[in-house]
Amino acid sequence: MLQRQKESLFREFCASGRSEKSGIVHCYPSALNTIDELFAVYNPLGISCSVWDIEDEKALKEIFDFLKSQERSPSEQMKSAFPGDRTSYLKHRFCSSAVHKLIDFNEENSTLEKAVRNADSSEDLGSRLEDLLRLKEKKGRDVAVETTQRDGQYLFRHALLKLYGGQCAVTGIRVVPVLRASHISEWAKDTENRLNPANGICLSATFDAAFDRHLISFDYDYRMLLTPALKEYFTNDETRETFEKYEGKRLLLPTDERFLPGQNLLQSHRQKCGL
Repeated sequence: MLQRQKESLFREFCASGRSEKSGIVHCYPSALNTIDELFAVYNPLGISCSVWDIEDEKALKEIFDFLKSQERSPSEQMKSAFPGDRTSYLKHRFCSSAVHKLIDFNEENSTLEKAVRNADSSEDLGSRLEDLLRLKEKKGRDVAVETTQRDGQYLFRHALLKLYGGQCAVTGIRVVPVLRASHISEWAKDTENRLNPANGICLSATFDAAFDRHLISFDYDYRMLLTPALKEYFTNDETRETFEKYEGKRLLLPTDERFLPGQNLLQSHRQKCGL
């Protein structure tokens, strides 16, 4: 996984179990980047790569233990090497906490990859995601309903990004922050298919919004359809070209046919579009 992509997903992972206004969402990724800066100057552990690239739990725990040992009484080498404008990251334990969070992220990412690899079908993968969500709820104990919803939406999105190779199924764009896990059947209403990957398509923000508002859909061969309602907005060349160049183009689908969008769900979506 590319570092930029991993950092984006890690940020979402941090946000999924907390209030969107929590500063922790921004502090943890920054703390990991700060650790990289520190180790470029003072590296008693001999770390030879970015902390983002470390998957081995033992190695990350070694970094965690080192940072914990320096929080209350940092050595003179630590004080002189630590980025001066971010000393609060060490003092307030953001660095050690961020490493601990990265361990959790790597573990969940590995579990997701295993679930995708071993699932017999989209429905089976959806069930595995539900099991993972229940495990997260158990760890969090008395979590708010909205937190559980964010966790579920995050798991669904992360799974779709894996299935679609981290790209928009229409445009091929590979910029994680602008990609959306678009539900074919509404999240709020279709509880049975909330975590079923057959009920999702990875789309960039513009096409996600158009799909969600039933302005575009896809036919039985997964080719884009434009609705008459959308064409009413074709009042300039830029708007028309944004959509018309993809009309009739087939989606960039998962290579594994187990996880294709559900035809029955798409049929229902087309009906809502008046197609």
